[in-house]
Amino acid sequence: MSPAEPQRRPPSVGAAGPVPQRLVVGPAGASGRVRPVAAASPSPSPAASASAAPSPAAATRSAATVAKPAEATATPPIAVFVDLEDAFRKARDLDTLRTALVTGARRLAPYDCALFLERDAPLARRLVAGDRPQWRVTAASGVSSLDRRAPLPQTFEAMISALAASDESELQRMQRSVLDVESAGEALAEQAAAFPHLLWVPIARPDGSPLGALAAFRAEAWAPGPSNLLASLAGPFGHAFAALADGGTARRRLDAVLGRGRFALGAAIAAVLVLALPVRMTVLAPAEVVGARPTPVAAPLDGQVREIFVEPGDTVAAGTPLFDLVDTRARNDVEVAEKARSVATAKHRRAVQNAVANHRDGQEIAVARADLDVAEAELALARDVLARSRVSAPRDGVVVFSGRSEWIGKPITTGERVMEVVDPQAIELKIDLAVADAMASAVGTTVGLFPDGDPTRMVAATVERIGYRPVANGERQMVHRVFAGFTDPSATRLGARGTARIDGERVPLAFHLFRRPIAALRQKLGL
Repeated sequence: MSPAEPQRRPPSVGAAGPVPQRLVVGPAGASGRVRPVAAASPSPSPAASASAAPSPAAATRSAATVAKPAEATATPPIAVFVDLEDAFRKARDLDTLRTALVTGARRLAPYDCALFLERDAPLARRLVAGDRPQWRVTAASGVSSLDRRAPLPQTFEAMISALAASDESELQRMQRSVLDVESAGEALAEQAAAFPHLLWVPIARPDGSPLGALAAFRAEAWAPGPSNLLASLAGPFGHAFAALADGGTARRRLDAVLGRGRFALGAAIAAVLVLALPVRMTVLAPAEVVGARPTPVAAPLDGQVREIFVEPGDTVAAGTPLFDLVDTRARNDVEVAEKARSVATAKHRRAVQNAVANHRDGQEIAVARADLDVAEAELALARDVLARSRVSAPRDGVVVFSGRSEWIGKPITTGERVMEVVDPQAIELKIDLAVADAMASAVGTTVGLFPDGDPTRMVAATVERIGYRPVANGERQMVHRVFAGFTDPSATRLGARGTARIDGERVPLAFHLFRRPIAALRQKLGL
């Protein structure tokens, strides 16, 4: 600390006397009983703090005496406090400020985990919950980004919200408690089994209104000394949070010049005018360039793909072999049919010879001839099946399919589509439009394709037809298939992928921005 700076008064870390007992309500869904927990001694008045404030050296010795040997740090608490207060002042946004609290407070008093909770939820949640105050976890120690789906933040947030609904005054005082099954419920007690001792440090704004709280968990019981050290951070943090939340010094100066009423009225009028501006309704959707009139190539019979002779995107002529099916069974059927025909032929010859010597055997000739015809028909069928095991291209064009490795060895059934042969000059744009965005599309609507390989270039197209019923795409999402024809087909190629922008009618900016939130709110509230 430079001589020019005023000397900072260290936080009071003196040993606390006996603490009173207070009742803490368990979370919603718990047994409903209450249990006494130790509450922190009330903070001394400013006058008492000024008269009884120890020197920096005395404060350091007191903190070292109260804290356990495992909690002792090389840096004196007063120096750590000054560093944290400086970090609060230098925070550029609320996220940085929250992280500085839950991460840096460990330097004053060691703990295993810390959560920062804020009072009053966003406007959308308050509309659902009414005027009842909401508490939500907005920061956690040890992580750069809070996962709202984590078990501990969800369960602890539910417990605090339940307590606030019954008696919120309990949350405005510092408390030390133990999270067991009786007081916190089975779920929270199990999640905090490794660090069941909780220190609740309320934080208020400069005007005294509740802002939030710091919840610190650790395996060892909280002593009065470390508790008071963490409680001393509430004041500096509350001032820094209020400064960032209110928009900083520039906003306060602007309010002083214009007045809060005039500024709010001007901002409201400007917002209404901006939201009333007409803008074109646009939606974005994934798209792919496909053949306009593809010829499907399906499996002619049940079997297994043995070999594929082409690669995706190859240009083929009509009659070019595309793939073979395993023909082991078909070849065996041909051999069996040939043997059966030989047997039928021999029987027919013997019947003819016997009829020359004995007229009674003449009727056997017709039977033998019928058996021979059946054998020849079965042989012809077996040869036809063997010939169909090799599939050829039905027309000239480009072969389109997923890949050789995905089909070789795969069992297929009769009629299953394996690939397509398309004309590379007859292409169109296939768009998977989400069901919620279907209102922005109509026949004749302008479409712009931004290819993934060149996102700065736009290829113009026009909607030609729209699927009547939604279908499931590759990601199992229900979409409407929209097909658009290109103004210049040579500007893109078959198989190109990208993002399609569909331009709809002009609508107010407010409708364009809040269309989806309003739809989600209607579905949630059932309006």
